[in-house]
Amino acid sequence: MVLQSAVAEHRNGNLDEAERLFRIILDVRPHHLEANYNLGTLSVQRQQPEAAISCFEIVIGSQPGKAEYWVSYIDALSQAGELNAARIMLEATQQRGLTGPAFDVLAHRLASGGSLSA
Repeated sequence: MVLQSAVAEHRNGNLDEAERLFRIILDVRPHHLEANYNLGTLSVQRQQPEAAISCFEIVIGSQPGKAEYWVSYIDALSQAGELNAARIMLEATQQRGLTGPAFDVLAHRLASGGSLSA
């Protein structure tokens, strides 16, 4: 119920309330997959990629095969100026067999020194 409310607030652009609700969930369940992913996404949206990185690391630890999570993580790293780490993580995903258009875009952006959102 709280998660649904948080997601709805996020979709409606009420970022402060969405963040508050995601944090309530994480206070009780620090490794909650969806709350971490959504809080990470919200942090990137607020141009605070450093805050998103730890959220995405928890998500990837829980679901290492989900490409969407890796794309978000690598983009947060690149936006935070961690370009070498982003490149290493992109290479690691390729070695795991994760591919697709989003990874191609990331590879292109990282090769040119930028981030996905740049």
